[in-house]
Amino acid sequence: MFKRIMLVVIIMVSGLLTGYYSQPVYNIIWSGIEKIPGVFKDAEDHKGRAGNAEENTDKYIPAEEAVSAVKNIPWVNNLIRVSELDGTELIFEIECEPSDDCPIWLVEVTERFPDRVPETKYFQVAAESGRALDVQEKDLIISGISLGMTRDKVKEAAGSPKKTWRKWDNLVRQTLRTDTYTGMEVVYDKNDVVVKVAASEQGFSGPGGVEVGDSKQDIIRKLGKAGSVQTNLWTYTVLDKDCKLFLDINGECRVTVVTICSGLLD
Repeated sequence: MFKRIMLVVIIMVSGLLTGYYSQPVYNIIWSGIEKIPGVFKDAEDHKGRAGNAEENTDKYIPAEEAVSAVKNIPWVNNLIRVSELDGTELIFEIECEPSDDCPIWLVEVTERFPDRVPETKYFQVAAESGRALDVQEKDLIISGISLGMTRDKVKEAAGSPKKTWRKWDNLVRQTLRTDTYTGMEVVYDKNDVVVKVAASEQGFSGPGGVEVGDSKQDIIRKLGKAGSVQTNLWTYTVLDKDCKLFLDINGECRVTVVTICSGLLD
């Protein structure tokens, strides 16, 4: 009896190691599990991965186009010209490839100097459209209202506010005016120039088309990833400018407030 038991154990162990069983033994061990020989299963997995790669290749622009899009950004284009005059070296590299969760090419631009530490900046390109996702000062507009506009121009664009008040601000050491509209608030400095706009309801299109109710995936597709990401706040900083875009995020990972702000109130 002992010899028979040992024989059965040896057969089962051999089957585990080789992947081969007689059909009755296979049914006992792997009852309810589809039988796929290991070599074919690996082939199917590889085929699946290859298929996904081909789909992404068709869906996303190539890396070369992403780098070209970055080179066409005005700030980078100017850097290229200055670099040629100064004799510095510019290196463009792909830092991160796109995926379904984050369809963004992340391009690293490094300027190497002969006498000091290199400087590196990162730029994002929408992998599906090929659009460079650099938030510029001219993009900081919410429903036609931008930073630096006068109050009269805002009234022409949005009409008369529902409420308005003026209040001294100890931080900026001046009196600020706030006009409120349904779902939107506009703040002016002492000269009645816009220094902040905040939209808290749907229907107010912000930079890149982002608006209240957008998911994180919507944000990434429209603006790329933010330079600063906290649990409830994403912050986009305009390159070499003293102004920012803030997106308040709720527990459901959706935008609740879109705010553009000048350096005065940052």
